Amino acid sequence: MRKSFIIFILFLTACSSNFPEQMKAESLVKIKLHSFNNSNNYKIISFKSFHPNYTTFEDDINYNKYKTIPSKLDSIKRNYKPFIAGWVMYVRFSGYDEHGKFGTHTYQCAFNSKLSKIVVSIEVDGMSI
Repeated sequence: MRKSFIIFILFLTACSSNFPEQMKAESLVKIKLHSFNNSNNYKIISFKSFHPNYTTFEDDINYNKYKTIPSKLDSIKRNYKPFIAGWVMYVRFSGYDEHGKFGTHTYQCAFNSKLSKIVVSIEVDGMSI
């Protein structure tokens, strides 16, 4: 019994690991949707696939300089520490889009790394998420 309780707590913790970040992102999306619509004229259907985007060793400042030298490139790969470059979330809503078209829309929203603003939002209607 105790073991299953611990497993349940660990599972719950793992599922909610991005919870504060996701709440920030959802509030930014609601502000964005409010700019398209009157607050009474849209309904959020779902938020999906909230995840961070990490940098790669190709983003290292020395990559372009040393990419033709295999030993230096191996060193860059070995020592590179990725960090969060931004966040991405999909939102599906019913209401007006940014072009004034009414219907059900799906947007991919990209956020900065601090989750303080939406960098870009792209309509991706017709894509399965």
